[in-house]
Amino acid sequence: MEHQVQELVAQRLYALALGYEDLSDHSDLRRDPLLAVAADKLDPLGERRDEDNRGKALAAPATLQRLESAVDHPGSRYHKLCPVIGLMRQYLIKSAVRTLSKNERTVIIDFDATDARLHGHQEGRFFHAYYGDYCYLPLLAYIGSVPVWEQLRTADRDACEGTVEALEQIVPTLRRRCPKAQIVLRGDSGFCREETMRLSETDQVDYCLGLARNDRLSARLRPTMDAARIRAALCGGHTREFTEFEYRTLDSWSRARRVIGKA
Repeated sequence: MEHQVQELVAQRLYALALGYEDLSDHSDLRRDPLLAVAADKLDPLGERRDEDNRGKALAAPATLQRLESAVDHPGSRYHKLCPVIGLMRQYLIKSAVRTLSKNERTVIIDFDATDARLHGHQEGRFFHAYYGDYCYLPLLAYIGSVPVWEQLRTADRDACEGTVEALEQIVPTLRRRCPKAQIVLRGDSGFCREETMRLSETDQVDYCLGLARNDRLSARLRPTMDAARIRAALCGGHTREFTEFEYRTLDSWSRARRVIGKA
């Protein structure tokens, strides 16, 4: 056996991190001694291999392809490696949280959805009007610049879908690491949903979320807008005014919440 499973996985992952996404790239990469060292090859120059493969310390594309997509059946020499999504998510969360000091006073979790554009007829293909293209809609969460949650989703769904599940896993891990920290959830208006806010209030997580404008909100903001226009006219420039009030939707919110308006 020339290649251990750990070496094959390392070869593939390091190549992905370097920007080589296609298996065919490994026709040349298998000759790279630095990649071989990273994959823990004891013979990174490939000098001990047979004559046909001498100088090629790493696995060929065909070997990697069998690792990733071979049909797994009894008696097969090859067994497909299937990811355990739950364990991968736990590992990402723990890795992100370990970058924090145990004495952190405030931890901000930034949630966002973005587009991963498609180039073909991939499974789950859906046209998203906001992005003007066929795409997936991954859910991302960061603490500072460190990713703590990444979830691939099709684009035919609400941007907030999966946020509650993510918070249920992220927040307990954060509290174990930073027991004294104030945890703040931050997101745009796509995340201003009853389920997310209710969970945050139950778990004592503060939140700062965007709120899409509607006629009722515009009416509450009108006096502040008028004050901003008057002040701008008097000073001959631009100005901003702020106000705050209690607000509750007609049927989707379970309680009134504080809203900060900017004019």
